[in-house]
Parts: sequence; C-alpha cells; structure tokens
Amino acid sequence: MFSLCSCIREDLLQPDKTKGISSQDVTAAKYASKSLWQEDDVYIGKVQQIFLKAANLEKVKETYGELYWNYSMSFGQFGEKYLLVPVVKKDKVLLLMEAVRKGNRVYFYEKNDADLINFFQHVLYSNIISYSEVIDGAAAKSKYVCSTRTIVIGCLNGQTDCEPVSYSQMVCEWKEGGGGPPPKSFDPLGDPFSGGGGGGGSSDDGYEYPDPPEDPCEKNKQIITSPGIQNKIKDVREKADSKGR
Repeated sequence: MFSLCSCIREDLLQPDKTKGISSQDVTAAKYASKSLWQEDDVYIGKVQQIFLKAANLEKVKETYGELYWNYSMSFGQFGEKYLLVPVVKKDKVLLLMEAVRKGNRVYFYEKNDADLINFFQHVLYSNIISYSEVIDGAAAKSKYVCSTRTIVIGCLNGQTDCEPVSYSQMVCEWKEGGGGPPPKSFDPLGDPFSGGGGGGGSSDDGYEYPDPPEDPCEKNKQIITSPGIQNKIKDVREKADSKGR
C-alpha cells in the first residue's frame, strides 16, 4: 500500500531561530517540531527527556555537536520506535543520532550516512519550495514500512534563473541483525569509547523507556499460546479429525 503527501511552499523557510543560541540551550530546549512532515512527536519528546537525563551536554557539544531535536524525523515510523536527530556544528550537519526502541529500552546510535546527512543539511538550511512523502507499507514483501521523502530546492541569494533541484531519501523500518557490523553507540556522556552512562542505563545497555506502547503482535502471541486458547484449538482439531474418519 502506498500513500502520497505533497505540499508546495508559498513562503520561504523562515530563518532558523536556533542559530546563535548556545549549544546547551539548543540541545536542552523543549522539543517543538519544525519538520515539514508528520513525525512521531510523542516518541521524540520522550527520547529527548531520556537523553537529557543521562547527558553531559558540554561533552556532547565537544564530541559531537548540537542536537537539533526540532528537526528530528521518524520517517513514517510511528508507535514510539524510531527517529533520527541531526547533529550540527557551525551550521553544518555532521552526523545523525539514531534512537531505536527495543521493548522497554531505547538505544542511541551514530548514523554516519552521507546522503542522509546531506538531506538533513538541505532541510535545515536550503530554500525548500516543495516537499513530499511516499510511504510504502509492503516494501519487498517484508512487512517493513518505508518512507521516501523528497524536497525541491529553489534559487538562493536572489537568483531567478536557476533550475530547481530535488533530493530524495528513503528510510525503512529499523530491523536488528542486518548482517553488517553492529552500529556504533552515540554516548550521551560525550565519550564514544566509554560504553557507560547514567540515567538508568548505558550507551551499550540502552536506557529505560517509560510506558512503552503494547506490541500487538506480542499480545496476540500471548493470547494464542495461553492454555485456554490452546485447549480450544485442540478440541477443534479433535472434532475435525473425528469427522474426517
């Protein structure tokens, strides 16, 4: 199943009000989405609070940069499970922080994907004249949800004779164990080599996630495997076998 959302900007993007603010204020400021698309705002807000509880903001600034939470993207993933946060130094997106929830734990990873980083750079700082999103809920028959987001960049600095340029990025639902090397942790303490942390966890062990939403698949599994349901299934099978004789 595909769904398409497309918008044309009648106004230019307003100057980013986070520019010029101290990095500690940017990273710690309460999340208020500036994304062009619909994001999992509940998840982003909760993840920010978990991160801030464990973080050494000055070390994070020194090691990584400023986390621009307001431009976080969940790329069509809802249910409190996935997001990407741009990490910025001197108006340059250098890295993305990936936050993945597994059950009642959330994990922070470095996402050093050049094309994705470039996409976020344009979202933050370019003259976007239109944008769209296509969501494919049956990609590759794998039950992944994939989101392809496209932006169109217009002229800069008063130019009028340039051709618009489009950029697209597709992100699919995060799945563990893709066959490659394990992702590198993004440490809230600002020490990528420590593997340690505070606030109820560590960068390797993850951090406690409050009130995780119930997994419908796990709930159905528990129902199906319950003794009462198993007895009913057994009775139905025995009746079917007796009629077949």
